[in-house]
Amino acid sequence: MRAWVASMTYTRFALVLMGYGLSMAVLAANDLWMGRWAAAEGRDAALYMSVYAARSTAYLLVIVGVGIYLTFASARASLHLHGKCLRTVLAAPVGWFESVPSGRVLSRFGADIENMDMQWSTNVDVLLTMSAMVVQLLVVMTVVVPVLAPVNAVCLFALARLVAAINRVNRDVKRIANNAVSPAVTTITEAERGRAVALSLGCSEFFVARQEAHVDAMLSAFFMSNAVGNAAWLSGTAFSCCTSLAVALLVLFSDQAVSRRNAPVAVAYALVIPFFTGMMCNSTLEVSTLATSLERLFEYLPAAEGGALPSEAPRVCDGDAQLAAAWPSAG
Repeated sequence: MRAWVASMTYTRFALVLMGYGLSMAVLAANDLWMGRWAAAEGRDAALYMSVYAARSTAYLLVIVGVGIYLTFASARASLHLHGKCLRTVLAAPVGWFESVPSGRVLSRFGADIENMDMQWSTNVDVLLTMSAMVVQLLVVMTVVVPVLAPVNAVCLFALARLVAAINRVNRDVKRIANNAVSPAVTTITEAERGRAVALSLGCSEFFVARQEAHVDAMLSAFFMSNAVGNAAWLSGTAFSCCTSLAVALLVLFSDQAVSRRNAPVAVAYALVIPFFTGMMCNSTLEVSTLATSLERLFEYLPAAEGGALPSEAPRVCDGDAQLAAAWPSAG
């Protein structure tokens, strides 16, 4: 992750985070303004409508602009890393190519590069958007209903610990699911090639049973992977529902905890926060899974940048021109 941010440059990544923070601040201000508008009971409707429309337009421009900026910055980081990895592989010693399967090298510059180019920026955008939205909802709800601060803090801490544990399980389950695909594909290919021999020897049932076992193991692994992903979504929804329930009870039974002007905002936020929290947890698992592709790709970075690939001495070094000029031409 650090190498990807460094390839994007820390300044660009900081601008992306500031953009998401600004968009959520504008959205929160707009929602609070709508609460004041509802409490105004029809007075100064033109003023409230104009400010609401202006802030909504500003939010739309900021969120779309930061998404486009993140896409271009991610493409720049991908191009930068691709060039570094390619130069490192081309400079690797010949013995390394003899000891490493060619399919492993091609997978780095095939599937892993594709994941970084096509999916990484999209999933990071979703994760940052959902995370910023959840933070904005929690902050506004805490400001509007201060007594919710302990509930929000405990739920957020517990959710973070639980999602971290689910994420560790998810990475292992994804690895098992990916490894389960190879035997199923290999055995069906072998059965197709040896079909005539199997029929003549009368051992077709063996190949059918073996294929059923491999397919069953593959589907079981995929089911477990989906179950773990749904567990993250369910955890986010369950913990945010605690906050939603607390808001609903305070609005219904306590006139002092929530003002009349801010009660609609608090209730609206309480209704939508379970969805955004579930999306945030699910996006966290997606980004963590894609990070595996980045980790494999980063192995091909230069050794000075944390890579694990050996490299021959560079063909051209700084100072070669001065050395060539001073080198005697004869004798």
